[in-house]
Amino acid sequence: GTTSAETADPPKTMPKAINAVPVRVLVFYVAALLAMMCVTPWNLIQTDSSPFVQMFGLIGFTAAAGIMNFVVLTSAASSANSGVYSTSRMLYG
Repeated sequence: GTTSAETADPPKTMPKAINAVPVRVLVFYVAALLAMMCVTPWNLIQTDSSPFVQMFGLIGFTAAAGIMNFVVLTSAASSANSGVYSTSRMLYG
C-alpha cells in the first residue's frame, strides 16, 4: 500500500498484491505448521527451543538451530527495514 503511488499502474498492481497475501499466509504459515505437526505431536513440543528446530532435530538435521536462527534474524532485519522504508515514505508524503 505504501508503494502504490510509485507503481506504473496501481489499479492493476494493488489487487494482485492484495490477493497474494492469503496464499502466502497459507503456504508459509499454515503449511509449515501442518508439516511440523505431522512430525512432532503438539503435546511433546518443548518450550525451551523453537518447534522448528526440534522438528529438524527429529529428522536428523542437527544444523537446524543455526539455520533457523539465521532465518529468524534475517526476518527480523527485513521487518525492521520495511518499517524504516514505510515510515520514510509516509514522512515524505
